[in-house]
Amino acid sequence: MALIQTILFYLTSTAFFFGPTFRLNLFSISVPIFDLLLSLYIFSSLILKPKISNKYVIIFVIWNFISYLINLKSYGFLYQNFFYLFKLTNLCLLLFIPINITKKQKKYFLTILFANILFGFIQYFFWPDLTNYKYFGWDPHLNRLTSTFIDPTFTALIYLLILIFYFFINPNIFTLSLIYLAISLTYSRSTLLALLISSLYFSIKKNKNIKIFLKTIILITITIMFLPNSVGEGTNLKRTSTIMAKIENYKQAFEVIKQKPLIGHGYNNLVSIKKTNNLYHDHSLSGFDSSLLTITSTSGIIGLILFLVTFTKYFSNLTIIEKTAIISILVHSLFANSLLYSWVIFSYSILFNTKNRK
Repeated sequence: MALIQTILFYLTSTAFFFGPTFRLNLFSISVPIFDLLLSLYIFSSLILKPKISNKYVIIFVIWNFISYLINLKSYGFLYQNFFYLFKLTNLCLLLFIPINITKKQKKYFLTILFANILFGFIQYFFWPDLTNYKYFGWDPHLNRLTSTFIDPTFTALIYLLILIFYFFINPNIFTLSLIYLAISLTYSRSTLLALLISSLYFSIKKNKNIKIFLKTIILITITIMFLPNSVGEGTNLKRTSTIMAKIENYKQAFEVIKQKPLIGHGYNNLVSIKKTNNLYHDHSLSGFDSSLLTITSTSGIIGLILFLVTFTKYFSNLTIIEKTAIISILVHSLFANSLLYSWVIFSYSILFNTKNRK
């Protein structure tokens, strides 16, 4: 079984590089191959009987299945919705239960990450116009680095996790500069804010001063001043249209929550709700622009409380490195569905969640 797990790790890491565009049609739904391999990888890890110290994660997962079953009569059984529920289970297990990997495996994943960054530069300079992707259900992006993830916001967060990792492990100025340049070219304001807040946390907790935080402010200020303002509103860091769009998104989330505040609509019947109301493009149907709002709308206040209890217990046992990384994800998840994005959680788990690993 250990050999199978190793093979699945390398296959999953390789599929990671290609992002969500590398897909397979199953039961009339389009599923990222990465998610399929990740599910098999997590299942193979569970067979090895890892120690589950945080029992609340099991309760949270069980509640989501209960909420889904309660709402089954209202929404019916759809393969796509059930796939998202299964995916949520995988992400929870991946986030809260460490998986053993070797140094060689971790090195391979780092190689995949850097290959993705290099491809991101190629995409930015030679293929900057992705507006045609709107016909395939993706948000159009112009003159922004997205790499293979076709979304600069999530791409930037993944790169931020790499930046934090190397800042702690091997603070080589060339490596850090390369990664930060890639982050900058995504024009992701939520990621810059996540960097700012996580640096503040680290400055206070680790050094007991705010020197690193002040340096981060200066760096971000210089970035905003000198980043090229190319054609397309996405490269305008002072843009307000996306702010208004997110406010509208949050309003829609609260309207959905008000309908079933206690138990939610079931994870992830948002797909059915949004298709009915025609709120979003196909690839934005699975959540709102906030992970906590997505969790509350699907599993209700009960689900939100269970998640927060699970997360609080998990956070209290983390190291300063892991806490800094997870705070960056939390801040980012206020503006994007980052906590429920497979590529983000897989990156965090492999880079930071190293307890009980070989």
